[in-house]
Amino acid sequence: MATGHGSGRFADALVRLLACAEPDDLLAEAATALAPRERDAVGVLYRLDADGSLRLTASFGLPVADLDAYRVIPVDSWLPCARAVRESRPVWTTAGEYGEPALRPEGPGSAPVPSHAEFVAVPLLVDGTCLGALSLRVPRGSALDSTVEHRLMALATACAHRWERILAGGNVAAGDQGLPPRALAAGQRRVTMLEMALSNASIGTFDWDFPSGRIVWDERSCRLFGINPEEFDGRIETFERSVHPEDRALVAEAVAKSHRTGKYDVAYRVVHPDGTVRWITAESRVVYNREGNPQRMIGIVQDRTAEHDREAARKARSDFILALTRSLAAALSTEDVVSAVAAAALRELGGTRLAVFLREEDGILRLAGSRGYAPEQVPKLRRLGEISTDHPLLRSVWAGTPLFIESAREYRELFPDERLASPSGGEAQAWAVLPLMSARTLVGSCVITYARSRSFSPDDRTVYTAAAGIIAQALTRASLYDSGRGHLTELQQLMLPRDLPELPGLEVAVRYRPGSEGLDVGGDWYDVLRLPGDRAALIIGDVQGHSARAAAVMGQMRTAMRARAAEYHSAQGLMAWANRTLCDLDTDLFATCVITEVDPARRRLRIVRAGHPYPMLLCADGTVRDIEVPGGTPLGTFADETYPSWETELEPGSTLLLYTDGLVEAPGSDYTGGVTRIADQLARDRHLPLDVLADRLVAPAASRSLHDDIAVLLLRPDA
Repeated sequence: MATGHGSGRFADALVRLLACAEPDDLLAEAATALAPRERDAVGVLYRLDADGSLRLTASFGLPVADLDAYRVIPVDSWLPCARAVRESRPVWTTAGEYGEPALRPEGPGSAPVPSHAEFVAVPLLVDGTCLGALSLRVPRGSALDSTVEHRLMALATACAHRWERILAGGNVAAGDQGLPPRALAAGQRRVTMLEMALSNASIGTFDWDFPSGRIVWDERSCRLFGINPEEFDGRIETFERSVHPEDRALVAEAVAKSHRTGKYDVAYRVVHPDGTVRWITAESRVVYNREGNPQRMIGIVQDRTAEHDREAARKARSDFILALTRSLAAALSTEDVVSAVAAAALRELGGTRLAVFLREEDGILRLAGSRGYAPEQVPKLRRLGEISTDHPLLRSVWAGTPLFIESAREYRELFPDERLASPSGGEAQAWAVLPLMSARTLVGSCVITYARSRSFSPDDRTVYTAAAGIIAQALTRASLYDSGRGHLTELQQLMLPRDLPELPGLEVAVRYRPGSEGLDVGGDWYDVLRLPGDRAALIIGDVQGHSARAAAVMGQMRTAMRARAAEYHSAQGLMAWANRTLCDLDTDLFATCVITEVDPARRRLRIVRAGHPYPMLLCADGTVRDIEVPGGTPLGTFADETYPSWETELEPGSTLLLYTDGLVEAPGSDYTGGVTRIADQLARDRHLPLDVLADRLVAPAASRSLHDDIAVLLLRPDA
């Protein structure tokens, strides 16, 4: 609270105020309740006379002589108290606006109240009737502090009701002892001795007698708990039943603590008979007898549901922005951005469809991705983005002003052009069209669609605008990533063979899919080479790491092996030469590799392996086995390494699979399980054409959100 004292001091002041029997005491409690510091407390109390003038009734903290000019104030005066009465609202002002004489606190040597000191004048109203006005010194900045204003209204209303009792001669102190037991029972008017009917602030009062277990609520307390005042039985069990089951232990603990500390301050939920759940805060003080035993609790209860809901909504908005920021921080590509935005926006903002358009170099807004649209709606959505780019009805949006459409009727009125009709048809009833601006430049747009009409509050619009800024930054970053990724992938593709040679008697299929994580490309490669004597060499390899350097080494290795393949009469010799070549390169990278020499005439395979996964053979009978070739160390490890060869027969109807580890490795699964899955798929799809089989093998691995480079080479004897 801006006053510098907590809610406990304020509650104490309210309890004491309700026991006041004189206007001077009433004003003193009110002045100290909201003062910046107790020694700074200043206040005046005016009564509204029948002739329409305000008459000074009490003052606190000021010399009487300083108030001579303000003893009687016409209700049409410019002074804040008169304005508060005329306008029935608080009027905030400073000491300097009162002019001369200067306001000086009581006491010898006291300095004048500074001209910048702030005051508030508030009307004292009871059921619409004004009794007068109260002027109090408040902390600086109180006019902008909702907590201070809230407590001010509670204080003013309590003062008004208590002063009404004082003026009527009802000087009954709330702390009087010796009350008859029937005073604690529910009466016809449901008014406790505290007399705190705080209508403007929705505050009720209660008086709980511990020995009898009876509780007295005023009418507002009854309404706060959803109970008809005429039906409240005054039993503490009735109160306990109204508390939300999940909060009963919390309330019981607060009550037990209050017996020790004398203070009761708790927030909890209550359940009305119709099932409505409301948030309540309660503040009170415990009254003890001469022996120090707790006898009763006197306090206030207030409905804080609206504040709780606002805080919950504020937290939800904050959590949404934070979650969106976190998810977009991990989004690399444009597709990643679309997925992250869809996951956050459709879940947290209640949308049913989302489309993200990216502004390309030609200025056209082209669909970057969508969620929730049927396949047949996507082409129309794509055309809609292109048409809307220069449409005059959307120029303000593309200039940076979000557009919120709350109903299908409003959409039709805004966009009578049939070309701009919603692709969702009648399934769409509200829209948020968000321009995505980065450095005052349109990056793209995000359109969120809702299945029902809805209104967009100022808070909603603020959240959407903030989200649009975050999405724009992520899209800008993703566009750079996509561009760089595209260039590197294109470079890597150029390093791989564009065409495979025709090999008589053999059918060959290859597939390559670049990895999906990061800008770094990998070092996977494959090649198919003719050898003397109608033989062929099938080569597959993987340079360590994922970087442009790994890709460059891959290119050098592939080019060198292609250039020297015809000079060597065996796969062993070619592998040994490749190893020495990599050792001689100025790099610390190594590579794994498999060279399979194929002799179609003899239907023989000679295989040499350098630290690479075993080749897999699909036999004609449908069984699948690894060809456990004894291999040497990876290329580039030891310059004098030798590589043994392994020969096996290539039966008619069989298929040989060479692959890199990206085909079988997946997050959360072991390598052996991945190999088993590929073997099962080979057996299951063995009758498919080789090209179709290659696609089937690669598709599951390539569909993973994060995957390594994948290279696959399939060989089958020509039937």
